[in-house]
Amino acid sequence: MTKVTVYQYLVVDSYRIERRKSGRWGTREGIESLKDFAEILESTAIEVDASAVDSSGFTQLDFNPTAG
Repeated sequence: MTKVTVYQYLVVDSYRIERRKSGRWGTREGIESLKDFAEILESTAIEVDASAVDSSGFTQLDFNPTAG
């Protein structure tokens, strides 16, 4: 079982003109691919099974990394 590290991150909400926490988690590479639109929340790093992450480096919406 392969593990990957995922993070919560902030994204720009253009409707509210503010940053908000994303409903997804992402790998560092996935989040960095969003360029200036996302900010990694470093303290949220957690290892999860690689099957929880898609080919772009993101989980499904409302992913809970601590759910068993």
